[in-house]
Amino acid sequence: MQVFALVYFILSSIYLRFNCCIVDGAATIAKSIKVDQLGQGNFRTIQEAINSVPDGNTQWIRIHVTKGVYREKVIIPIPKQYILLEGEGSGLTMIEWNDHADTTLTNQLINRNATIALFANTMDSATFAVFADNIVARYIGFRALAALIGGDKCSFHGCRFHGYQDTLCDYRGRHLFSDCWIEGAVDFIFGFGQSIYEHTVINSIIRPPHEQGWLTAHAKDNPNSKSGFVFKYCAVIGAGKVYLGRAWNEYSTVLFYRTSMTDIIVPEGWDAWNAKAQESLLTYAEHDCVGPGSNTTARVPWEKKLTQEQWAAFTSNSFIDTEGWLSNRP
Repeated sequence: MQVFALVYFILSSIYLRFNCCIVDGAATIAKSIKVDQLGQGNFRTIQEAINSVPDGNTQWIRIHVTKGVYREKVIIPIPKQYILLEGEGSGLTMIEWNDHADTTLTNQLINRNATIALFANTMDSATFAVFADNIVARYIGFRALAALIGGDKCSFHGCRFHGYQDTLCDYRGRHLFSDCWIEGAVDFIFGFGQSIYEHTVINSIIRPPHEQGWLTAHAKDNPNSKSGFVFKYCAVIGAGKVYLGRAWNEYSTVLFYRTSMTDIIVPEGWDAWNAKAQESLLTYAEHDCVGPGSNTTARVPWEKKLTQEQWAAFTSNSFIDTEGWLSNRP
């Protein structure tokens, strides 16, 4: 009963956030812009509203997007910082697109001196791409090859990410995903990111021709990097059989803390993939999880056993925030 109670609690709390708006928090909003497809706002498209933000912006600007399905490709480029993108509920305001190569995205990442080859497909086809620092999104949904997040100090609240393979590219930077819904089947949360996912539902929708899937594919390739994916107080649900993660590179780091897991988890838990024969370098760990999928008796022998101090370091907000940026969100 404990696992079902936890799942119910998480799903109920997220449902409320998907279908209502909450008043602003600590930071001050300097300006508000309204996007409405029917012409009852400042702009009809989200991209037009983003383009109106001055380059080098240093004050929070809210872009409120009224309910509806916005079929457009949305890019927040490097100079357009301090944007709050706000929908009217992640099931009511949705951004959808189905695209392929776009050199605009590639050029944005060249400007950050990033390695492009591994992520070229997602960079070119993302429905929603963030390259600016200090971005907040809330109560909005993204569909298809849903999102690429390459800016630092970005947070998502009450958002939905719908896809199948490569749903969410948590590319680079420090990020928070709170009270979100992320669904897919194959490597559907992947990248080099340094991120905390909390009170979030991870939903597997594996279907033929795939017999099994992977929730994560973290790409850490440098032992000195602090990057990693930390899932705490989350719920893993859905269909099929899935691994918690597989290693894109040899220092891949993924942790599940006090998370509810249904019986869809493959007993071994983890896949070494590109780190075969280097499993000792991986940091894959679980602690205090519940539900039939959390049984670790058949897990791979190289799953890490972390100390209490190590768990505290990973699960504290200080893992992604040592200067207080989380408390200065609108």
